[in-house]
This record gives sequence, structure tokens and C-alpha cells, in this order.
Amino acid sequence: SAFIAAIFLMLFAVIPVYLGMQAKIMGIEIPQGANPLIALLQSLLPQYVFALALCAIVAAIISTADALMNGISANITQDFNIQSVIKLDGLRLSKLTTLLVGIVSLAASYIVSPNIIDIIISSYQISVCCLLIPLLCCYYRTSNPQ
Repeated sequence: SAFIAAIFLMLFAVIPVYLGMQAKIMGIEIPQGANPLIALLQSLLPQYVFALALCAIVAAIISTADALMNGISANITQDFNIQSVIKLDGLRLSKLTTLLVGIVSLAASYIVSPNIIDIIISSYQISVCCLLIPLLCCYYRTSNPQ
């Protein structure tokens, strides 16, 4: 199953490159730093279908926000021995940490940038770029270090 996942990862990693090449071939003007998918969909689809596709893209991006907040709060509660300082059971401490992470994230979104969607998209691009090579090395390495 790991090999099949690696194949799908490689296929999905090629999609942005393909869309960018298609947009360039079709002569679609892509602003600096913009997503070629949005520009390509805007030029190819009718306006109402483009709006639905854009809503689907935003929904897919936003739907993982809870997983990210849970991951951050799990890292905080597992890496730091907070239970010795705050006398709460594990579940309540995790819920409190998730709430605090959400509040801090919301406050940071007002301070950092007026366009939070660009920050979320950039964070996904960074994670994909940073995880592709280590995954490929793990899948194709012949020796298993102890």
C-alpha cells in the first residue's frame, strides 16, 4: 500500500506542473505568485461553474483546518509536560489546547496578512515540497538503518 500511495503522490505532484504548462500553452496570463489552476479554470469554465469549482477548492482547503489545529495541539500536549502544571485530564487538556491554538491562529490571521487563504495555500505548498524528497528516499532506500 505504501508503493501505491507513492504512485498517487507522484501523480498529484505532477498536476500543478501540468496545469501551469497548459496555461502557458493556451496563452493564459497568470499573475506573479498566483495559482495557475484558478486562472485556467476561470478562462475555461462558465462563470457559475467556475464559482462552484472555486467554492469546492476553498472547502477542501478549509476542511483540513481542524486537522491542523488538532495536530498542533497534540504536538503541544504530547511534547510538553503540561499535565504536571495544569491539573486536567488528557481530554480536557487537549480540548483547551485546541481552543487556545484556534484563538491564537485567529488573532494571528488579523495581524499577519489580510489574505489568510494565501497563507494556507502557501503552508500546503511548503509541506508538499518538504515531504516529497524524504518520502521518495524512504520508499526507494534499500538499507534499513537501526
